[in-house]
Amino acid sequence: MGSKFKTTLDKQNLINGNFTSKSDIHIDGEIKGNIVTNGNVFMGENSKVQGNIKSHCIDIHGTFEGDLTASKKISLSPTAQVNGNLHYTHLSIEQGASFKGKCILSE
Repeated sequence: MGSKFKTTLDKQNLINGNFTSKSDIHIDGEIKGNIVTNGNVFMGENSKVQGNIKSHCIDIHGTFEGDLTASKKISLSPTAQVNGNLHYTHLSIEQGASFKGKCILSE
């Protein structure tokens, strides 16, 4: 699956600070800061992000704290743990996902 992502942060890496990309991002490590991309964001089961994410589509399987803003879709898998607000046009929350915050439908 990693081959479709142009930027990958593996589980041994930590970024302190904001991260900007024009391509898809696969996160298995930890980021303390905001993420902005024109592509999609995929957070693996062991990933941790504290900050805000703005992206086209966001797929969360790990732990996230902050606000998520997707121009298209946010997906929370059964392993997702999210504490923050969701801004979206389409939303999918699977059984088992943990979510605390507000859902805000964008127009």
